[in-house]
Amino acid sequence: MGGFLLQTTDEAPFPIDAKQLYYLLANDYLEYPSIDLVEIDDKNKTDGFARVLTIGQVLWFVVNCIGRGIQRLSTTTLELTTVGFVFCMLFTSLCWRHKPTGIKRPITLRCKTTVERILLVAGDGAKERYRYTPLDFVSRKEWSFSLFWAYDQNILRCLHLPIFGRSSTTLPRNRIPNANWPELDTLRSAYAWILSLVYGTIFVVCWNFAFPSDVERLLWRISSVGTMAIVVFGPIFEYCFIRNARFPEGLPHTPLPMENDPEYGSGHRGWIGIQAFKSTVRKVAASLRNNSLNQDPALTVPLRALIPLTILCAIYTIFRAYILIEDVLSLRLLPASTFETVSWAGYLPHI
Repeated sequence: MGGFLLQTTDEAPFPIDAKQLYYLLANDYLEYPSIDLVEIDDKNKTDGFARVLTIGQVLWFVVNCIGRGIQRLSTTTLELTTVGFVFCMLFTSLCWRHKPTGIKRPITLRCKTTVERILLVAGDGAKERYRYTPLDFVSRKEWSFSLFWAYDQNILRCLHLPIFGRSSTTLPRNRIPNANWPELDTLRSAYAWILSLVYGTIFVVCWNFAFPSDVERLLWRISSVGTMAIVVFGPIFEYCFIRNARFPEGLPHTPLPMENDPEYGSGHRGWIGIQAFKSTVRKVAASLRNNSLNQDPALTVPLRALIPLTILCAIYTIFRAYILIEDVLSLRLLPASTFETVSWAGYLPHI
């Protein structure tokens, strides 16, 4: 929800992020808060021992899967899929090792300067309507992932299916959304790409696994290779279709002549119909580019990126759905060695 809450005299308290806190300190709107590491750690509700125990359990599962492969024992696709999720969990835990969890009561910072004054001093950059809090102008920067995530979230909102977050229209927001996607630099993007590639490769390991039928094995191979290919060519797609996409300024508007004007005869009715059709196309295209609740201009998505990405995501969803379904279906017919356990005694020294 946010560790710091800003309280002013003219606005309801709202959360601030690290960049906004730095901005307020650099411009002398706040005094440097007196907070030590012990107080920050006290906000953490996660037990360190529980984390170590959980990581130890999942690592033991991975070691068992490796042991099964060494001893030529069959492994189910469900187990390999679980290894993929374990891989994601381990790196998530690594990134979140210093992140406090379960914060119920944030640290309130009181500011004597009004929000109106802060926005006035900030100039033109703070005049746009904010999405979350009045200090959005400091740190908000939409990029490809955040744009398409917001677009998909708005689709789910229209369907009344807030799966990935709570829907809220109250401004300013009283919490930092869970779906907060800060832009990654080149190095971190490379790390994310490598980890995603390794995750996709895990499913290719099942290439020669025992499947109930040859058709299921073929579909698994297509789905696993397709998933990995989308990950491999994802950065190329982003560069070609998203980062270089130009946001359309709109076609020039041509006023329609009055149908009852005697200067225009029946020969111009076709011209009027064409212009009306163009106007309808412009409206439909505008609604497709931006489906946000308040038509936030920062959430406009170029159609040349939206259309191919939608197709690509649909294909990826089909591949991933088949992998998850096959994980269950393949359990109906398993080799006998699947039910054998790893013999660890062969790896231990004997006296």
